[in-house]
Order: sequence, then structure tokens, then C-alpha cells
Amino acid sequence: MNEPAQQQVFSDEEMLDGFQLTEFVPYLLNQAMSRLDLSLREALKPFNISIHQWRVMFMIHYQGPQSIGNISAGTIMGQSTITRVADQLEKAKLARRSSVEANQRVVLLSLTDNGRDLIEEVIPRTFGVHEGAIEGFDKAGQKQMFQMLQKLAANLRRHEAKQKFESV
Repeated sequence: MNEPAQQQVFSDEEMLDGFQLTEFVPYLLNQAMSRLDLSLREALKPFNISIHQWRVMFMIHYQGPQSIGNISAGTIMGQSTITRVADQLEKAKLARRSSVEANQRVVLLSLTDNGRDLIEEVIPRTFGVHEGAIEGFDKAGQKQMFQMLQKLAANLRRHEAKQKFESV
């Protein structure tokens, strides 16, 4: 019978033997994300939108109207956060909710003309942040980095699911 793999337990001494903070994924990713967050906040400041609002608007711009659930899954933000962001975007007349004809319980969020105009004005600024982040990487290095980040995200999703399964 297949038994769940035992998680290897290390002592503090074993874990810290040869430890380098500059090779510790949680530390490095947090550093990178903190800097990226600061750059995005600065880029978005003139448009008076938050990073959460930008993420939702950006997704809808590229993928079309989306349900709150799809936006939540696509942005890795909780549904309550997406609902709050949708409220903010509606109040600012940047997005609107509409029901799906076939299923009135499903509500889609779409951009208004003002929202589309705004996100199209914002995109070059956010791509500028992207360009700054990948500066110094050649095309092959960029592709490798994107693949590694996607694999890292998949590993983290799998690890999260495994932890949820083991806690049941």
C-alpha cells in the first residue's frame, strides 16, 4: 500500500550547516517581491489605483469579463478581496458587474470604457517595471527564469495541497 511520504525532519544544526541567506527561497522571493511591489506602487500612483485593482483590471483586459471566482483563482487573491476590489472599481466607474444569461447566479466583472482607457494607459508603466526586473537577462535567460518561476509556483501549489490533505 502507498503510504504518504514521511517528511524528513532536520535538526537546527543540520538545517543551518552551510546555510546561506542568499540561497534561501523565501528570503530571496520576499526581497524581490518587496522591491517589485514598491516599483508597481510608484508606477500606479499617478493613476490612483492599487496593485489589487491593477491586477484585476489587467486580467479582465487580457481575458475578457470574468467571474469573481475566476478572478480569485487567476490572481491568487481571496474572493472577499476580489469583491471589495470590484466594489471599488464599480464606484470609480472602471468596471461593472453583469449576470450571465444562462445562469443568473454567476456574475461577471468587465471593464467599462473608462476602465479600458485607464488600463491601456497604465500598461506601458507596468511593462516598464517588468523591463526593469528582467534587465540584464538575455532572451534565453528570461525564458529560463519564467519557466523556473512557473515551476516554483506549481511546487508551492502542490505543497499547499499536500499540507491541506495531511491536516485532514
